[in-house]
Amino acid sequence: MMPASFDAAAAGATPPPVPHSALIDLDEFNRMVARAQRLEAVARLSSGVAHDFNNLLTVIIGLCEIWLARTPENTEIRADLRDMRQSAERAAELTRHLATFARARSQEPRAVDVVARLREMDRLLRRLLGEGTRLRLSVDPTTLPVVVDSGELDQLLVHLAARAGEVTPAGGEIFLACTNRVLKGRSLPPGNYVEIRLEDAGPAPTAGDLERIFETAPREPGGAAGLGPAWCQEFARRHGGDLVAEAGPEGGTVFRLLLPAATRADHPALAPDTGVLTARGTETVLVLEDDAGVRRIAVSALKQNGYRVLEAATSEAALAAGAASARDGIQLLVTDLVLPGLSGPSVFARLRVLHPDLRVLYVSGYGEDAPQLLGVTPVDGPVLAKPFSPPRLVRRARAQLDGRPPVLESPA
Repeated sequence: MMPASFDAAAAGATPPPVPHSALIDLDEFNRMVARAQRLEAVARLSSGVAHDFNNLLTVIIGLCEIWLARTPENTEIRADLRDMRQSAERAAELTRHLATFARARSQEPRAVDVVARLREMDRLLRRLLGEGTRLRLSVDPTTLPVVVDSGELDQLLVHLAARAGEVTPAGGEIFLACTNRVLKGRSLPPGNYVEIRLEDAGPAPTAGDLERIFETAPREPGGAAGLGPAWCQEFARRHGGDLVAEAGPEGGTVFRLLLPAATRADHPALAPDTGVLTARGTETVLVLEDDAGVRRIAVSALKQNGYRVLEAATSEAALAAGAASARDGIQLLVTDLVLPGLSGPSVFARLRVLHPDLRVLYVSGYGEDAPQLLGVTPVDGPVLAKPFSPPRLVRRARAQLDGRPPVLESPA
């Protein structure tokens, strides 16, 4: 070790140059920190706005469903109600996108219906591309689900579509499709896969272009700069698949996203809303929801299907209702995940002391990944994302009472 008074110049030694990368501009560092804090604040604000909108949309969609069930067929008011419900569902779709891109963290992988996801993303991608570029969507209705982080899948589709739009000339067409593939085990293990294919109308890539397309170091999403082709490929590989690029048959670049297919045995087929309230029962259900409109929709839907329903606006009221019903019993708690005071899981834990066979269904305006997003643990039951329709709520409640896993359903 050199003495503290050692003088390199006096000793005839040349001090090593300080690398440019080691020089820190304190002002630039402070600006980066401030920018990150602003982005975090915007993300939190966006998530909160999405939560509040989802509560409002739950009421709108719920009332539309209720009045559609009471309105005769082939009437003008029924057509108006359908248009209103459709508009509310489109608003819910936009709110989900807002919440997805506000997140800075990954979600828990879950089964995603690829056909429904592409159809839902279709309008968003068309707005992203603008009027000068056409998007042609072709889906194989038999395409199997995949188990992925659904928010990151949306971000991948947005990035690849945006890249395709940049290289496609005005008036050109971008092709997006999905189908099933059976691989025999070359670059990926043999088995059933889902292929999502995106083809642009840009110039034909050279062999060098295709070699360099994934060279950028992958980064976690959180800003546009982090969502390069390399990150998209890293996403695919992290979920057991791959993303490859190749030259199109008539020019342009083709991206093929391959993901392992989820079997129908593990993830039941979609059970789309029919507008008819189903899954009747006679059990006692306690609904805990601090939003009066959402609570009214949930209580009404369950009562119409024969359930005995208790309702509470606060955690304290729910605990009191549980104590008063200790003799008769409560079979299911439907509760918001996050509440003023005690959280939904905390209320469930306390009620289960009095009702050992009690089951729970959580609802949340933050989405089905709310426990991970909000850090609410432990969660002993499934989460139903708002906005939900009355039929969907009743089906999920029935599934919980029967001890069945929920079916894979499209949002709302």
